Formats: sequence, C-alpha cells, structure tokens
Amino acid sequence: MTSRKLAELTGKQHKHVLRYIDNMLKSTSPKLGQSIISTTYTDAKRETRPQYELYFRATMLVITGYSDELRLRIIDR
Repeated sequence: MTSRKLAELTGKQHKHVLRYIDNMLKSTSPKLGQSIISTTYTDAKRETRPQYELYFRATMLVITGYSDELRLRIIDR
C-alpha cells in the first residue's frame, strides 16, 4: 500500500504520513526498511513528489499508530 493511500484512508495529510514513516524508520530495526520502498509519483501539477510503498507488515505498523477503527478498515481492504 502506498503512503498516499494510507493518508487517504486515515484522513491525514500525506506529508504527515511521510514524516511518521521517516521517524519510524529512524527508530526501528533496519530490517523494517526492507518492507518500505521509497518511490515517487506525479501530482496534478505534473510535479514529482515522494511517497512510500509499504508491504503488509509495515502497513500494519503504521496504521496501528492511528486507531483501532482505522486498523480494521485497512485489514478489511
């Protein structure tokens, strides 16, 4: 799942989700970094912006920082 999709599902701004993931990468095992890929996307202004692609384990780790209801929405998706 991308960080943009996580922002959409959680109602957070994408820049805040990016910051959360950056901080998480700094504070957890380097092994977690293997579950998160730094990529880019092109926005509506045709500008290149950063995003992350997260594997399931990393997605679950990020979403548990928000709320139980959001965690259920992600799992159901």
